[in-house]
Amino acid sequence: TPPRSTPTSAASDCAKPSPRPTPGP
Repeated sequence: TPPRSTPTSAASDCAKPSPRPTPGP
């Protein structure tokens, strides 16, 4: 797995609204 895909995916996921409610902040 490329190191770029990891940070990009994580950042995108965090910025985008999650489909399910998260118990955390």
